Amino acid sequence: MPTRLMLFIYSNRNIAGSLCALLVLALFFAGIIHAWWLPLTIGAYLFGWLILPPSRPPILEQLPQMPVDQAIDAICADFGPRLPAEPRARLGHIQALIHELAPRFATPAFPATARIELANTVSRDLPATIGNYLALPASFAKMHTLRDGKTAQTLLTEQLVLLHNELTEMAADLYSEDADKLISHGEYLKQKFQPYQFIDH
Repeated sequence: MPTRLMLFIYSNRNIAGSLCALLVLALFFAGIIHAWWLPLTIGAYLFGWLILPPSRPPILEQLPQMPVDQAIDAICADFGPRLPAEPRARLGHIQALIHELAPRFATPAFPATARIELANTVSRDLPATIGNYLALPASFAKMHTLRDGKTAQTLLTEQLVLLHNELTEMAADLYSEDADKLISHGEYLKQKFQPYQFIDH
């Protein structure tokens, strides 16, 4: 079945419209409604479709102006409650690591290039990736396979694991004050952690 059709079937608006239409059909089969049942059913579906706003991820336009530790807090507060348990836990681990690193961001041991790439990753790429995930219907993201037999939920978790692992190595190098390795981690984040599109457009 085409992905676009699956997205429509799983969408909250289609589910709401279908429930409203089924209610009218139940009244028809119960003998309460006799005439105009078909237009009423169509109208009920449209009512259910229109009454729900389209799913939109929250827009965090202020993130680029925030310190990186405040940015990750805002991301966790805004996106965290919307995520399934495993990605939410991974995001919490990333938050803890960034707070561990934050006091040393402004020190000479933390090169400016690595600091910029880390800030871009946290304030731009991470919320874009999570926002793309949250734009999908929850049932679709959990059950429908997209790439390599993996669901969107699995792909999101892998992206968060990638970021967490890189931050872990960055923390280890920061504590050893290895500037060259920190710069290489910044380059890695720039190349590997980009906003992830779960659906090809």
